[in-house]
Amino acid sequence: MQVLLLQSINFFKFLELAKYDDSIFTDTKGHQGKIVITTGALIWLSGLYSVNLRTNEFDTGFNTDLHTIAEEIMNLHDPNYKQ
Repeated sequence: MQVLLLQSINFFKFLELAKYDDSIFTDTKGHQGKIVITTGALIWLSGLYSVNLRTNEFDTGFNTDLHTIAEEIMNLHDPNYKQ
């Protein structure tokens, strides 16, 4: 999956407490930042409720197309675990 993030996201900002809004992880324990939680929510919408992410108009608040990322993750997921 070759997708570029279209905004500045801190991947691992462990030397100080990372900000929820601009980090993938917020601490060394692996607590997720907003972009990971939002992408996960889209994955749940697709997987549990069969929401079509191509037509879903939820505004994630990110420049990066999280709908496409979530859709690609679901497409790569083992079909035996899809509903």
